[in-house]
Amino acid sequence: MDADTGEPVAGVEVLGLPRGKDFPWCPPSVTDAEGRFALSLAAPADYSFLLRVGGISILTPSPDDPGYVDVSTVPGRPVGGIRLKLLRSAFARP
Repeated sequence: MDADTGEPVAGVEVLGLPRGKDFPWCPPSVTDAEGRFALSLAAPADYSFLLRVGGISILTPSPDDPGYVDVSTVPGRPVGGIRLKLLRSAFARP
């Protein structure tokens, strides 16, 4: 969702960032018109997220940045209800 408006954002690439060297990376997902996405993450593992817009990924110091969202996966148990905020101003070019 857009951090400023609260509206869903389509076309944002979402990457799961494994926390730890022994966890595999999964293919990214792209948000749909409702801002929804689905990732196939290895379990058990811990992840944060990186958003990519127009081929650019940015990690900011904001606590709302998806890079600081922590999610733990457990085998056989889907994880849902994760709301990631797109900090659109961080992607603005001067």
